[in-house]
This record gives sequence, C-alpha cells and structure tokens, in this order.
Amino acid sequence: MSVEKARAVLQEVLRHAFDERRPVRASPQGDGSMDLRVEQRTGSQRLVGHWARGWPSDVRALLARVGQPWPRDHVILSSRFSPGAVALLDSVGANWGDASGRARIRTSGGMAIRIDDRQA
Repeated sequence: MSVEKARAVLQEVLRHAFDERRPVRASPQGDGSMDLRVEQRTGSQRLVGHWARGWPSDVRALLARVGQPWPRDHVILSSRFSPGAVALLDSVGANWGDASGRARIRTSGGMAIRIDDRQA
C-alpha cells in the first residue's frame, strides 16, 4: 500500500467533484489502512483509506477484512478499478475512488460524490 498514491487518488477524485484542489493529509495506520483528512471550508473530514489493486478478487478480500455493513467513513482507493470491481463495490454500498477521477463516496459527515465513466 502506498499512502502517497492513495492521497493523490483521493485528491484527484475531489478535484473532479469540486472543480478545485482540496488538501488531503494522509498517514499510515498499524492495521494497513490510512488515516485521511480532507480539508474543507467548514473543517476537515476524516476518512479511513484502504488501497486495492482494482480487481474483484482484491476488492472481495478487502470487503471481507473490513466487514459488513460497509463503514460510511471508509473508502477504497485504486489506480483503476475494473468494471467487475466497481459492480462489487456498488453492490455493497462501499465508498471508492480511482485515479481516473471515478468515484462513489457517501460519508457520515455529509460528503457525497458520484462520478462515473461518462463524467471522468
């Protein structure tokens, strides 16, 4: 897992969603996840980030490790998710984003982003 890659992917998703660059601070956690802080006008939004290679098998393993229901403040990030991985993520309501800017994120703090292939 690369904390810098994950931070850069989340910044790209936010740039696509808000048409501006939002600062993201990232730090690794002991369990393999990342603490991600998104700076917003009203303060910061904390997310727990997870890195995946983008294939359904990687996503299934991560979903099993995190558990169900998917926690609203967790997000899976990748360089590029395959269509099968996106379908799997969407089927369980998991938050995700990739370096192309595609994303589906809905947090308990009110952040809501949906960018599909037609928009990215």
